Amino acid sequence: MKKTLLVLLCLITLSGWAQKSQVESAALYFNNAEMEDAKKAIDAAFEHPDTKDNVKMLYYRAAIYDTIATSKDEKVRKLDIDAAEKWALAAKRCLELDKKEIYKEQIEYNIVNAAFACNSAAYEASQRSDYKKIQSYYQLVIDLLPYDKNGDMKTNNLTEKSIVFNQFYFANKEKIKEDQKKYLKRLIELDYQDHLIYAYLTNIYLEEGDTNTAISYLEKGRTLFPEKKDLIGQEINIYIAQNKLDILMQKVELANEQKPEDPDLIYTRGNLYDNAATGFVKEIKKYKEEAAAINKKAKIEKNVATKKQLEAQAKDLSTKVMELNKKAAQYQSKAEADYFKAIDLNPDMIDAYYNLGALTNNKTTAIAEKINAIDAKTQTEYDKKFNAYKKVQDSIFSVAIAQFEKVIEIAEVKSEKTAEDKAIKYAYLKDAYYSLQLIYAGMKNENKSNEYRAKKEEVIINSKKKG
Repeated sequence: MKKTLLVLLCLITLSGWAQKSQVESAALYFNNAEMEDAKKAIDAAFEHPDTKDNVKMLYYRAAIYDTIATSKDEKVRKLDIDAAEKWALAAKRCLELDKKEIYKEQIEYNIVNAAFACNSAAYEASQRSDYKKIQSYYQLVIDLLPYDKNGDMKTNNLTEKSIVFNQFYFANKEKIKEDQKKYLKRLIELDYQDHLIYAYLTNIYLEEGDTNTAISYLEKGRTLFPEKKDLIGQEINIYIAQNKLDILMQKVELANEQKPEDPDLIYTRGNLYDNAATGFVKEIKKYKEEAAAINKKAKIEKNVATKKQLEAQAKDLSTKVMELNKKAAQYQSKAEADYFKAIDLNPDMIDAYYNLGALTNNKTTAIAEKINAIDAKTQTEYDKKFNAYKKVQDSIFSVAIAQFEKVIEIAEVKSEKTAEDKAIKYAYLKDAYYSLQLIYAGMKNENKSNEYRAKKEEVIINSKKKG
């Protein structure tokens, strides 16, 4: 029994010595630039319980995987695709266990380089569409941030805010909602100043059917960024969908009372009236179609009682149409007044001009319906009625044209310094040119319509050019 125990103890001692020998072998191979053998030796030492937490082993593991990750020799780099991760983890563990601070100075410098390598590895993982590796590499960079004593990572914009934003970007790209929410919420905790965080969270919870949570994030965003149109638009859409227009009106009116001369708030109120009017117009169209279908049925219905019932339903719908027409007209008038007031306070408010142009142009729809419904016994009578309507329609078109031309005037002097600036500028120009193309088509002015079509197409081409 004693002899067996002695043999067992000898085997354990020899095993431990063998693993320490692996560390020495790894160091020797490393110093001789024999990276494949160095990797094999250090991996064997890392996987063995006797040396997995050996400080010297961790130091050399970090050094070996540093060399593999950053080698200019492609053959060496291919030794391990996850070299940056293993480098970072070894350096971090070495610092944690190096109580005597034998390797402290070297590793503190090394670990920052490991963080940069992990950041680059995350990008490389994105080229392979390896979502899990992207996120694990970014998380490693975050874990290494506390070791950046000299602020080198911060100087290179490697901060938790920027990294978490990248994590969200890829979660959003892959449409992984739970991760999207996790990273967006973390950005809020980090006080990341971007209203789109709240817009994204609102949309995610709306898609999941959790309207209450969506509204809670939207309200936080609106409090922090009261003038951002993305959030304003979301709020309008949510309350309209919930048929809570009165609540939304109260919120907007309260804001305007607090800042009565704020052009952005006035514009927002106008935009709300405008959107509400558009909603009424959609309802009007629906009720008109229903009424027409019921009237059609009523005309061929032979049962007197059923015929009267159908006629009564059509009449009720027509009454609703009249009421909604009145509401739509009132809201359009209020929107128009607010847009004009916003422009008075801020003559360069391009969105107000654009919305005015659209609102004005939409007034021609009612004239077009009257033209289509002209009832005349002779061509002379038809021409007389048509020309009267056409004169009114063209005068409205002329006003809309002037408003869209103002949009172009303001847009043309906008900056193109950044890609975002350029995209915004060309979007305004494209939309304004397209609107004018349609207006001139409506006026039967083919030459002008084609002119603005060509300008629109030119803008689309120029917007795609780099630089």
